[in-house]
Amino acid sequence: MTHYIDDPYIESEYDEIFNEWYEIEGIRKIRELSRQLRTFFNYKAEVIRYRFRSKIFPVKKCKDTNRIIKDILFLEILLEEELMNIGEIIKKLKRSS
Repeated sequence: MTHYIDDPYIESEYDEIFNEWYEIEGIRKIRELSRQLRTFFNYKAEVIRYRFRSKIFPVKKCKDTNRIIKDILFLEILLEEELMNIGEIIKKLKRSS
């Protein structure tokens, strides 16, 4: 014959141990899920950055970079002057018609 002891403290102690273990496992699973979500969102962010990146890749700075910049600025000034000349010609044509 087996004798069972009806001790409520043993049962509550067992429940307490089980709850602590369950809590620890739950925390581990939540941390792992959190890590997986961070990884997933970082991956998605990089995919979006890659998809919408600029198609122009940075050019290596060479010795002629300063000269090229000066040439571009000079050509910009020439373009502005030509546009002003075209504007003046258009005004003259409007006045004469």
